[in-house]
Amino acid sequence: MVQKNNQVVLLCDCSAGILPKDRIMEVKEKIHDTDAHVLTVSDLCGASITNKDLFKKLNDNDTQVTVVACYPRAVENLLRQNGVTLNNMNVLNMRDMDGTAIRESLLKEHGFSEGIATHEEVVSDLEVPGWYPVIDYSRCTHCGKCFRFCLFGVYSFNEKKLKVVSPLSCKNNCPACGRNCPANAIIFPRVKEGGYLAGADVTDPVPDSDESSGQSLLSSLQQRSAGRQNIFRQGMLKMAVEEREKAIREIQINLNKQHGTDK
Repeated sequence: MVQKNNQVVLLCDCSAGILPKDRIMEVKEKIHDTDAHVLTVSDLCGASITNKDLFKKLNDNDTQVTVVACYPRAVENLLRQNGVTLNNMNVLNMRDMDGTAIRESLLKEHGFSEGIATHEEVVSDLEVPGWYPVIDYSRCTHCGKCFRFCLFGVYSFNEKKLKVVSPLSCKNNCPACGRNCPANAIIFPRVKEGGYLAGADVTDPVPDSDESSGQSLLSSLQQRSAGRQNIFRQGMLKMAVEEREKAIREIQINLNKQHGTDK
C-alpha cells in the first residue's frame, strides 16, 4: 500500500446507487489530480463487515484516512456499529460536495497536494445488499419502539438495551423503523432521499424516554412537538406503516413464486 505522509483517501464506490454515477465519476477524476493514494472500496457498508483487516491495517499504521462517502454521522456510526475503529478519520460528503469541492478540501484542509493519484481497488465480497439500520447511540433513548415495530428480527431489546443483531434481515426499501423513531437515532446510509434518515445532522433535542409511562407512540409524539411538527411526525408514522406493509407483501410474492403460485 503506497501512502504519502501516511495518508490515504478511502473512496466509496457506492454499489447502493444513492448517488448518480456521473457524480462519483467526477469525484474520482478530480481526486486523480492530487497526489493522494486512493483506496476505492466497492461498497463501504459491505466492506465494514467483510474487510475488517483493511481497516485494522490502516489503524495499526496510524494512517490519516479521509473517507469520501456520504454523511459523516452515517459513516462514523456505521463503522462503530460494525466494530471498526479508525482513530485518524475525517469524512467528506459526496451527497453535498461535488468533485471540485472535494478536491479543494483535500488540498486546502487535509494535507494533499496537486499531482497524480495512485489507486487501489478493494472489493467487498458481501453478496447480500447491505440495506440495514445503523444506530446513533448519542441519540438513542433505548425506548424499544423500533424493536416492537420491526417484524423481521433486526433488533434485540434486553434489559432496556437496544442492539442491531441481524442487520441483513432488514428488508430493502423499508426504513420504517427509522421513521418511527422519536429520537431520530436510526440511520439508513443507503436511503436515497437524504435527510436525517440517511445520516444528516439532527438539530432536534433527544426526547426523554417515556417507556415506563405506558403512553402510546402517538401520545408521545404529540407531547414532544406541536403544530406542524406533530403533523409531520404523524405523516412519518403513516409512511412507516405503509413501508412495512409493502415489505411484507414483497415477501409473500416471493414465497408464492417459489411455490409456483401467483396469488
